[in-house]
Amino acid sequence: MKRLVLLVLFLFLVGTTYFAGGIYYGWIGKLEQVGSIQGKMIPSKIISQRTEAQIKSSKRIGVKEPKQILFGDLHVHTTFSTDAFLWTLPMLNGSGSAPMADACDYARYCSGIDFWATTDHAEASTPRKWEQTKDLVRQCSFASDNEESTDVVSFIGFEWTQVGALPSEHYGHKNVIFKDLEDKKVAKRPIAASGVAVNALRNNAANTSNS
Repeated sequence: MKRLVLLVLFLFLVGTTYFAGGIYYGWIGKLEQVGSIQGKMIPSKIISQRTEAQIKSSKRIGVKEPKQILFGDLHVHTTFSTDAFLWTLPMLNGSGSAPMADACDYARYCSGIDFWATTDHAEASTPRKWEQTKDLVRQCSFASDNEESTDVVSFIGFEWTQVGALPSEHYGHKNVIFKDLEDKKVAKRPIAASGVAVNALRNNAANTSNS
């Protein structure tokens, strides 16, 4: 009996040491953060050239009073959304996790859109994620020292994700987007839908922390 107790204690110490070492060295994964924005805003000269090119193209096809057309993406998910996180994993043939900073860089340097909004699932959010989301969007919007001018307009938002078993109980997914970036004009927390969505995106999600 004594040997059995000693064996159990030994295995417990070995397991605890391995687990602690795994956390310290990142062997068992790491907590996803928002990431870091990689560059500065696109110079205003280039933005002006884009606008002029659009106006010239309109006149070329006979538009006498061309209107400015803006392109954007108001439904963006990052690793803060459980489903988006899982589908980017290499084990599911994904290209790797994409933190929120990547969304800002993609909007600015790759897609060339005029505006975008982060709309991660409210059901997977936490106080830590919400604070980091707001801070990152503000950084993206004010990538220059001039807060009156930006190359890409960034909005704070979240997706209210409701799922019902019957059509009469299903209200769908709604993106909630805030016009302003100031903390006092933005919700103190994302408003989540209860039920199936919470169980799928938060309670059963290993990558979601309550911190």
